[in-house]
Order: sequence, then structure tokens, then C-alpha cells
Amino acid sequence: MWRDYDPNWRHFIGTTFAMILIEYPGRISPELSRRMYEAIDRAIDGEIKEGRLVPSYSNIALMYGFLWDFAAQHDKRDDWKKQSGEWTEAVYSLFKKYNAFFEYNSPTYYGVDLYGLALWRDYGSTPRIQKIGSEMEATLWNDIASFYNPLLRNISGPYDRSYGMNMESYVAVVGVWMRTVLDAHTAPLPPIASSTDHVADVCFAPHLTILGTRIPPEAFAKMRKFDGDHLVHKQITEQRTATAWVGRDVVFGGEATGKTKDAGTTTQFHPATVQWRTPSGEIGWVRLIQSPMIDAIADQQGLTISATGTIRLRIHAKEIVPGKITEKQWDLPGLNIAISSDAKGFSVEKTGDAIDLVYTGMTRMKLAIRTTK
Repeated sequence: MWRDYDPNWRHFIGTTFAMILIEYPGRISPELSRRMYEAIDRAIDGEIKEGRLVPSYSNIALMYGFLWDFAAQHDKRDDWKKQSGEWTEAVYSLFKKYNAFFEYNSPTYYGVDLYGLALWRDYGSTPRIQKIGSEMEATLWNDIASFYNPLLRNISGPYDRSYGMNMESYVAVVGVWMRTVLDAHTAPLPPIASSTDHVADVCFAPHLTILGTRIPPEAFAKMRKFDGDHLVHKQITEQRTATAWVGRDVVFGGEATGKTKDAGTTTQFHPATVQWRTPSGEIGWVRLIQSPMIDAIADQQGLTISATGTIRLRIHAKEIVPGKITEKQWDLPGLNIAISSDAKGFSVEKTGDAIDLVYTGMTRMKLAIRTTK
């Protein structure tokens, strides 16, 4: 597992098979139909035997809930009906505790969550599954809209799982969803080419077209027109809280983890982030890519970081001048960040087309953020 194969593929492939069997039964042969149903059964059997999934693994848990329910109905298996029903209720109960998924604020995996929820609301075998699927779907869209800035075409961090920092340059599944209802000039989706980062996620487009995009009117209005500067404060779990300042020209966010999570250079967790539009017209960004156990909090003035040890922040901005970055002051194209911290050491490292700033021996840091346009 994870070395020779990815067990999550069974759910992406299995749900696609299910949609074909539901929507286009007359366009496949009886033999192919039989083989597809058997493949879905093997996927469920494999997942049950491995016992690896938990309801908090949001995007896979949602697809699994639908696929298990689908197989139970087709096979007329009372044991699977009962077990899949218990699974969907467990996922819903966990979500309802704070109206948040454990994999919080992910431009990619939120899109998969929305896919799983749309499967529940369209194909769930009971009115209960359809109802709670629709409810969670609407709640998730409202949450996404609170972090979204249509002028920057980006969802503000912090990100529990993110593959990029600029939705104008990589394909995120939430961006694919939004492109179904927004035109190319306003949707957070880059021009599509074979070289586009994460271009394979465009393959969700047929699924989303069939299922249909259901964004609550208030959330959709926020995606079309910036509705003013605002602070977002969202409890994720008992110990974790996300905060973000969504301004007209800059967005930034932090996640307080109760010092239960750290960040590493190979992880997708980015607990402190900044995005703005540079004078060149492109999005510039800052993200914390490495730290010990951390708390990061955003307010209107900037970010406050608490972590004991060494942290590494990466800055990417067109026309950045390394000589204008010091331990206490970052003069960036279109943005100024003043730093106060108790760090014992500081260094600047060039990393490809970005710059890494390393602060050592620190326990606290404050980033005062303001645009300079």
C-alpha cells in the first residue's frame, strides 16, 4: 500500500463506475455491466478487510459512504445496508460537531468532498442520505465562500492540505466546480495545457457536469463580487481553529492547532499563508513550510505565530528583490511585512524561483501585513 498501489483509487474508479451504471445503463453491454458491479464489490470488500479508513478522512470517507450504499442496494445485502448507513451517520455526526471537515480548507480535497456529497444527494438510497448530503454540501459551499476573494481568484489559507498557493496557476478541484458556473475570466482556474500543474484534476469535469453544481445563492454572490473586508474565525476541532483576514488586496490566514501539529517541507499542511496581487498582475504568496508544533492566528493587522525552534517561510513573487528582505522587514512587490520576533538567528536561501527565510531559536513571531499599492 502507498508504494505499489494507492488504495484510494478504488473509490475514484468505483464511484465513476457507479455513475456510468446509473446514468448510462443502456450504453454498456450486460457483460461489462456485470464486471463493473463485481469490481465495485471487490472495492468494498478490500476496504472492509483493510479496515484503514476512518470517518475523519473526509474526501475518501464520503466517496466510500456512497459506494458502499450503492453496492448494498444492488446486491440486496442487509449487512452492508446497515454498515453503510452507520458509516454515513458517523461521517455526518463528525461534521456536524463544528460544521467542518477534519481535512479543513483544501482547494483540492474540498472539491472531492463536494463530489462525494453530490453523490449522496443525487444517488443516496434513502431520503436521509440525500438530505444530509445536501445539507453538508450547502454548508461547505458557504464556508468556501467566506474564505474566497474573487478579485484575487483564490481561497485564503490556512490549508490543511494544499498542492499550491495560487489557483490561477494550478488546477484545484474546487476551481473546476466553480468554473461550471463562472466564466473563464472569473473562475479560479488557469488556462488548461498539458504542462499545467495538476492538470489531471480537470478529469472531474464530466462527473461535475452530470451531478450539477448547487451553490447557495448567498455563497454564489460572494464568489462573483467581493463583499468587503472581513475576518473569518472557524473552529475545526476541539483543539484547532482557523482564522483568516480576507481583504480587497490581500488575504492571509493561520491555523491554531493547540500545538498538536507541525509542518514539514514534504507535507501539504500550510498553517500560515499570505496571498496578494503584485504590480505585475500575478499572485504573490508567502507560506510557512516548516515548523515545530505551531499555533498561527490571523487578525486584521497580520499573523501571530507561536512555535519553539526553527521555522522556514517561502516567498514567491514576480520581480522580488532579495536585497530588500531583512530579518525585520520584507519589502515585496506590492506588499510590506514588518517582522517582530525573538528569533536567535536568520538566513535567506534561494530556492528555485522562490526565496526561503529561516528563523532559528524562536518562540514567537508577528507579521504586520499591509499592501503598498
